[in-house]
Parts: sequence; structure tokens; C-alpha cells
Amino acid sequence: MCIRDRGKTTTASIVAKESNMDKSVHMHTDDFFHYLSKGAIPPHLPESNEQNLVVIEAFLEAAKRYARGGYDVIVDGIIGPWFLKPWQSLVREHYEVHYIILRASKEETLKRAVERSKLDRKTNIELVETMWEQFCNLGIYESNVIDTTTYSIQETVSAVQEKIASKRTTLVEESELTHVAAPDNPTKEFENRQERFALYRAMQQLDAETREVIHLRLAGD
Repeated sequence: MCIRDRGKTTTASIVAKESNMDKSVHMHTDDFFHYLSKGAIPPHLPESNEQNLVVIEAFLEAAKRYARGGYDVIVDGIIGPWFLKPWQSLVREHYEVHYIILRASKEETLKRAVERSKLDRKTNIELVETMWEQFCNLGIYESNVIDTTTYSIQETVSAVQEKIASKRTTLVEESELTHVAAPDNPTKEFENRQERFALYRAMQQLDAETREVIHLRLAGD
């Protein structure tokens, strides 16, 4: 979700610039959608699924190459827990991946969204409320959340840096999440997954500064 003052991209940029590694890079996943030219499909449309998968794979490969080159890679973009599988696959390839979610209160999120959004007020409020509900209880990933409601940008940066240093937000392989029970109702789980894909597409319509913020750090061998 959005954070106070300047927003997610500013936070990610500072985290990259203040990295404790000799080299760093800040990757903004939305940029990879902007690179599309002929044949580009708006990423919030259902028919864009195949295109979006290509884009996701493209920035994953770019992140890996930077990491192998000795760069500390900070990625910001829309990556809910239900889209973590590609990042967990990097763990199997011996990359260190940190998953950090910046989340403000519902009131602060709505306030910032209304101020910034390009959508009409009613549509924006409904969309942001839906988004917030999806991210208000992340189960095993709640410990990866930083509450940014009252934080300044520098306080948020410090909190991200502390999370990275502690390694408490490091992803593990999906197979290691043995304490996560299989869904009782596979059909319902499929329906939920489809709803989340629809939510992802809807989030693409929001102003970049109103969406949830996730930072991942990849470190090569």
C-alpha cells in the first residue's frame, strides 16, 4: 500500500543507494511493462495474462543477472504472497531473496489514494478497499510487513534495512513451508486464485504511488 510522503519508489531508491554492498541496482517492475511497444496489451485486461507472464520472467532474469554480477538488487512492484512462486524458485538456485511489504493503515492508504489516483473517487475507493483487505492479513508473511502509517521516508528506509540485516524476511523454498496446510477445498482455492489475478490486473490501473510496496533483495552466491 502507499506510504506517507514521497512513496515507494523513493524508498526503494534510497535503500539501493545506501546498500552495504559495493554495487546496487533499483529495479521498478512497472518499467518492464512500459518497454512493451507493438502488440502491447494493457496489463489489467484478462487477455494480457500471457504477456504479463513474459514480463514477469523478463524482470526475474534481469534481477538474476545483476545479482550474479555482484549487484545488490532492490525490486519494487506488485507482488502479493500468491505471486511468490517465481521468487521462491530463485531460492532453489541459491539466491538470497528478501520479501518485505510496506503497509499503511486503511485510513492512510485511502487518503493517499484519493489524493493521487487518476481514477474517479468512487472507483478508486472501492478498488483500494479491496486491495487493502487482500493485504491486511498475510498469514505467515505478517512478520514481513512494515507498518508505515506514521513513518517518514527515512524511518521506512531504516526499517527496511533492519529487516534485510536481520534476515527475518528471507524467503524459503515452497517445499519448506511444511506448516502450511493444503487447501480444504481445492475448487475454492482455485476461485480465490482467480480473484487475486483479477485484483492484480485491477491494481495496474492505480497510480503507481498508491499501490502496495514490496522490496526484494537478491544476492548471488
